[in-house]
Amino acid sequence: MLSIVPILKKIYALKELQIKNIMMFCRQDNLDKKLIHLSFRQDTAVLDQETIKANETKALESILAEKETVLAEIENKIFDDKTLLAFFKNFNDDVNNYKLDITSLSLGELVPFSSTNNKVKKLTVSANLKGSYDNCSNYVKHLENFAHLMTIKNISLTGDSINLTFTVYVRTESEKYWSYKE
Repeated sequence: MLSIVPILKKIYALKELQIKNIMMFCRQDNLDKKLIHLSFRQDTAVLDQETIKANETKALESILAEKETVLAEIENKIFDDKTLLAFFKNFNDDVNNYKLDITSLSLGELVPFSSTNNKVKKLTVSANLKGSYDNCSNYVKHLENFAHLMTIKNISLTGDSINLTFTVYVRTESEKYWSYKE
């Protein structure tokens, strides 16, 4: 008689082998899912980094645009040859409008604004004026609110004599326009 036990053992061994293969397949499938999930997380992290970089780039572009606007406004306030010439042509009339008289006017040497910016030059202007303190004060306020950039360096009063020194900033095509040398 045939014994059923060895057949059952073989069937059991085959089933056990199938179960192990299925478990290995499930483990492999689970490992694949984990790798896919990890890859997805890495792709998401890269995408997040790219989004952050894009946002930083937009923010930097916005800041740059603001700075360029400010620089353009400053550029518009710097004299050029024509506007500085017009300023000096009208200087006597402007001073007279504030009931002041010019007793002398001298221009200093034209020097670079900075070591890194040779396009813009500084020109020191010294004016001796005659008039009252109030009129001088009003004229200085006029200069402070002038459309073009200038810096008042010194004001000294002695009686009705006023010494006013200020610096104008100019983009000039030719330095010889604003230099006087004997």
